[in-house]
Order: sequence, then structure tokens, then C-alpha cells
Amino acid sequence: MKKELRFGFFQIAFCLNIYAIAATNNCSLYHTPVADNDSIPHHGTGYASIVSAVDSIVFNLIKSEDIPGLTVAVSKGGRLILEKGYGYANYTDQTPMRYYTISRIGSVSKIFTTCGVMKLTEENLSFKVTDQVYGADGVLKDWRDYKAMYMLKDGRQYEKIRINHLLSHTSGFDGSGETRGTADCVDKPIDEVTYKDINLCFLRSKKLLFEPGTDYAYSNHGMGFAGNIVADISGMSYYMYIREKILKPLGLSTRIVPHTIGADTCMSDAHKKSNNGTIVVIPRQAGNKIPNGLAAGGWAASAGDMVRFMLATDKLENHADILRPETIDLMETQPYPNVPNSHALGWGIKMQGDAKKLSHVGKVKGGVAYITKFGEGFIDQQYQINVGQINIALCTNSGDVESKALRVVADQIALIVAKSDILPDYDLFDMIHR
Repeated sequence: MKKELRFGFFQIAFCLNIYAIAATNNCSLYHTPVADNDSIPHHGTGYASIVSAVDSIVFNLIKSEDIPGLTVAVSKGGRLILEKGYGYANYTDQTPMRYYTISRIGSVSKIFTTCGVMKLTEENLSFKVTDQVYGADGVLKDWRDYKAMYMLKDGRQYEKIRINHLLSHTSGFDGSGETRGTADCVDKPIDEVTYKDINLCFLRSKKLLFEPGTDYAYSNHGMGFAGNIVADISGMSYYMYIREKILKPLGLSTRIVPHTIGADTCMSDAHKKSNNGTIVVIPRQAGNKIPNGLAAGGWAASAGDMVRFMLATDKLENHADILRPETIDLMETQPYPNVPNSHALGWGIKMQGDAKKLSHVGKVKGGVAYITKFGEGFIDQQYQINVGQINIALCTNSGDVESKALRVVADQIALIVAKSDILPDYDLFDMIHR
């Protein structure tokens, strides 16, 4: 029987539970040592045979990409085997990046949204990912409001959109919804704009790029609107549904938070490069308002948090999953396999026979993140090594990092782990070391 997927590090769990969502900064509670290697501080631990090699790769990444700070976490066979922070949470004042420090993860947030949709299909048997979105038979309860708007542009095509089109970027939606433009469109103050307003104006002003299900175009709006559907079907806000139904059961509801809320907790500062190439801190914005773009790219997390989340959808026996096995299989399968480059539901996917590699990158102002799951039997083609059952996450606090560089490092780490003999009972989830 699977073990409950708990937070695992009891000391930090206790500390994190003492604050509410909008609490003041509690990072000062932690007094753990930070090592220094070649002027790059690093903090955390991992299995002895892989730490040195992973450190070396990450140090080179930091130097080559001018990364202020990042967190890195790795699991193998359902067990957490490395979790570290490198560099600085604030480059200006040289605050070290701890392994539990959170950063903006951008579009990696889409995995939470997709997981929320899949959870809804388990809770509501009349709701399916193949359901039509718009129209009299669509899932939207207020579709008549939409009809009055979207019929001005491309109504017949919009009525062909299904839930799985939104989740696989095959809907034909173009780009992102825009809050400021929507405020003018619906004649509301910008602070009062909802995602329903954004979608209404999006449909009013844009035609689809192609007939749904016939091509691929990455769309933040498609996933943002999927978050709107989560709220519409569940009767809860998107944020509360993900928090209560997905994150809270995993012990992550005070760890994975909207970046606007994370600014008041143990979140690293966002950074960018100035015109002269120096690294500067982006000033934080006050407030705890949930951003309209949360479902598409507004969450913050550490690499360890992301690995914990991935372990909740791995179907292994170490920890409890958040979804049923058949739901996980559906989520990790391309609904439109004949469309080149199309995603599975939420995940980018690379097939290798029956084996698969799932991944997603997130890139926003002040943060670039990358997560990947190597499925059972997946082979590194260059070295012909089985890298199956390895999960890796990297979360940086600079928006200037090349996502390709994170992918390359993740693949290198996977090879290091695959070639190491790691004791089967080694699992950082079961250790107190904070």
C-alpha cells in the first residue's frame, strides 16, 4: 500500500504551518548552514555519490547563464534523492538561496491547472475532457453571455473547442488574454477585471488561428480559460480549488502559492540583467491579490516542491497519488497525436515507443523554471542509458535564463543519477535534516 505523501521534512513543515497565506516573512526562522564553493553558496543535501557531480554542473550553469539563484531537486524511483539551493535569493544583499526558497515558475503552473481539471473529472462523472466548451451543450453555465460576444467574430469555430483542446494547445487560441485591454473593453477598473471578462473580450476581438484539433499553437489564454472552467464547474475559485483539492492533500498549500502571495513568505527576489549586463533586483510589488493569469503562469514554488508534486502523479508505491492511475494515464497521453508538436494534457511529451518523457518550461519576468519526468524505460539515446523513473526540477529567480540551458542540465543530471547505485531505502522525505 502506498505511503501517504506527506511534506516529509517535519521541522520546516511545523514552521511553515504557523503562518496564514498572507503572513509576514518567516525565512528568518531558519538558521541552517550555507556552504561555499568557488564563491557560489549552496545549501541542502543529496545522496553522496551524486552531490559533487550535480554541484559541478549547476555551478557551471550559474556562471554561464549569470543566474542569481536557483533550486534543484531530483527523485528516482519515487524517492527524493537531492534537494539544494544555489546562489542568492537576493543578489544585491547576498542573501543565500536555500533549498526551500520559492521562485516564480511561470508556465510550469499549467501542470497544476491541468491536474485540477483532471481531478474534476474524478469528482464530477458528468464532466469529461472531451466535453464541448461553448454552445448549448457546452460546459459553461453562462454560455449565452459568451455567445452574444463571440458570435461577433468566429462563433461556429469556437463551438468546436473541447476541454482537451485547451489543455493540449490545439484549440486555435492565439497568445494571451490581456487584463489592461479588457478593462477598456468591458469598461471596468483594472482591479475589477475577471477572467470571464478577459475571455469575453478575447472572443470578441480575435478569430481562431485554425480549426480546433487540426494544428498546434501554444496559448496562455487557452490554459487561463481552463482555470476559469475549473471555477465554473467546481463552484470554487480556481485558486481555492487547486489549493484545497490538489496542494493541501500533498502538504504543499503553504509552499506552492501565487507569486503575489509568495512575496510575503520565503520567496526569492526576482532579477533581471540591466542594459550594461549587471544583475539587478526587480522591486517587489505590495499586495496579496490573486493574479488573473494564475492558471497559466502565476504560481511560485521551489524545485523540491515541484518534485513532490510530480511524485503525486507517478503511480509508484512510495507515496500516495493525487489522481487515479487511469486519470494519470489520460493526462499523460496526447489527445491529438497526429498534430505535430502537440502536448499531452498539460505536459509537453516526447514518445520513445511506449516510453515517454514529460516536461514543461516556464519563463516569466523574474523567473525561469523547468521540470521533467522520465517515464519507465525511457532511454537516453546518446549514451543508451535507461533514465526511467527520474524526476528533475530547476527553478531560477531570473527571467533572462535560457530555458534550453535548463533542459541540457536536467538531462545531464538524469545521466548522473541513472549511473549511480543509490540505496533503495534512501529517501529525503523520510529524513529530518533541516
